[in-house]
Amino acid sequence: DAIDAKMRFEPGTVTIIGARPAMGKTSFMLSSAKRQAWMGLRVYLAELEMKDRNLARRLVCGECGIPIWKAKRKRLEEQDLDNMAAWYTTNGDQLARMLIDETSTLTVSSLAARIDRARRKDGIDIVWIDYIGLLQPSTKQKAGYDRMTAISNELRVLAKDMDLPFAVLAQLSRPVKSSAVKPPVLTDLRDSGEIEQDAEAVCFLHRAKYYDAAADDGTDFIIAKNRDGEDGVEHLQFDG
Repeated sequence: DAIDAKMRFEPGTVTIIGARPAMGKTSFMLSSAKRQAWMGLRVYLAELEMKDRNLARRLVCGECGIPIWKAKRKRLEEQDLDNMAAWYTTNGDQLARMLIDETSTLTVSSLAARIDRARRKDGIDIVWIDYIGLLQPSTKQKAGYDRMTAISNELRVLAKDMDLPFAVLAQLSRPVKSSAVKPPVLTDLRDSGEIEQDAEAVCFLHRAKYYDAAADDGTDFIIAKNRDGEDGVEHLQFDG
C-alpha cells in the first residue's frame, strides 16, 4: 500500500525494477502480479529466464509457506501436496488471469506479436518482463550500450502503442560480496543504454543482509526515479 501511494503502473509507460542477483526480482514480480490478478486484472508475464512450471511452483510454494528447495528436491510431504492442491482449487479463477509466456530467446518485435495475440484473445491489463537483459533488439545492433538502447527504445514505443503498462525487470552487475556493498543507484544503469531516460519510473530492490549478516533481514524497495510521484525507500518483509 505504501508503494501504491507513491507510484502507479500507468498505461503506455515503462517501469524498470532493477536488482543485483539474489535480491528477489522474480519473487517480487510474482507477488505483485498475483496481487494484481487477485484484484481482477489480467496479467501477462514474459518469462525469459525459467520454465513456466518453475515459475508457477515458486508462486504456490510461496503462497503455501513451503520452502522451494523441498519442491525442487522432490521432498514434499503429503501435507504439503494437500496444501498446494487446496490452494490451486481455491484460487484457480484468479490464477487463470495470470498468463505466463515462457521463451528463452525473444526479440522485441516477436514479443510485440505475442502480446498482441494475447491481448486480442484474452485481454491484458499489464505486462511483466523477466528480464530486459535477455531480450534481443528487433534489428541487429552493436554490442553493449547500443543494444540495450535499442531494446529500451522499442519497449517504450511498444508500451505506448499498446497503451499498456510495462513492468520490466533488469539485472544489475554482481558486486564483490562484502558488508560495504551499497544499495543500487541510477548510475548502476549507466551500462544499460537509455533505460533510465525511457522509463517512467526506476526502482531497485536491495537486501543488505545478503552482504552483511548483521543487517536487518528485509528488502528495501528504492524508488530512484518517479516522474509522477515521490522518490524514496519503502521497507518490505523478506521471507527466504
